[in-house]
Amino acid sequence: MVTVVLYTVGGSLTATTRRGLQSAGPRSGICFIHITNSQVSFSAADGSAYQMGMFHVFDYARRHGHAYLRVMDTSGSSHLHGVWAKPKHLSRALREYEIVVLMDMDLYIPDPTIPFTFLLDRWGFNQSTLVLQAMDPDLKPRNYITDKNGSEVLMANTGFVVLRSHPKVMRLLDQWYHCRDTTYGAEHCGGYNFTGSLNQPPWNLLVRPQLNASEHIIVPCEEANGYPETFGDKNHGCVGKYIWHPWFHKDKVQQVLADLIDVGQREQLLAELVHGDHLRFWLDPPPLPWAADS
Repeated sequence: MVTVVLYTVGGSLTATTRRGLQSAGPRSGICFIHITNSQVSFSAADGSAYQMGMFHVFDYARRHGHAYLRVMDTSGSSHLHGVWAKPKHLSRALREYEIVVLMDMDLYIPDPTIPFTFLLDRWGFNQSTLVLQAMDPDLKPRNYITDKNGSEVLMANTGFVVLRSHPKVMRLLDQWYHCRDTTYGAEHCGGYNFTGSLNQPPWNLLVRPQLNASEHIIVPCEEANGYPETFGDKNHGCVGKYIWHPWFHKDKVQQVLADLIDVGQREQLLAELVHGDHLRFWLDPPPLPWAADS
């Protein structure tokens, strides 16, 4: 497998390739990851939301001694756009790292002095845990989906997910990606034929039910979803105590970060991102999880 590594020469974007890791197992430790279909801007003056999200999470990760990757995949098209880059590449990241923390580009940690290990301990993440994520607010019909038995399911959010490198997780992630449309049929996809552009419904109907209680932790919405000003005094308790995930008012959070991370700091962070091999351009799809059975 070949990884495309991006770097800059004279201010212009250049690419080279190197062989992917061929180790016997993942590295120990935690890696924070952004996976998008958008390119990185190499201008420190760019204070856009995605840029500030990248700077913020990278700065948080390095502050606490964790790894960071920004993965870009521009190969999506039509209804299979950028949101499907996440399940496409998560299993690949888990072949490199023991714990991967997937964060959407609009997620922020309001108090960057709090160690992430403290949060994992608080939420009960242990050696049995394979997946941890936050619940969405209890809003009907917005955050509910109906399963094949006709039951309404309140969705867990896929914008913030902590995953452990484990064969079951790898299989479920690859199934999540390959079941994004009807190509492989309901027999491989839990009886479902997914056709939508969103990855969250298939996660909640296909992947989540295959995780048992000891493997899966759902963090309360008030601690790891939402934002204090999302609905004014009607935020449904989702105030993002430890993780901000603003559904609205994204510009306010963007401005907070732009004020905290000035242009000079952004220049330093960009240099470290480039020269530290944190930027990856991945296109290869994951293997079929059921190929061995066919």
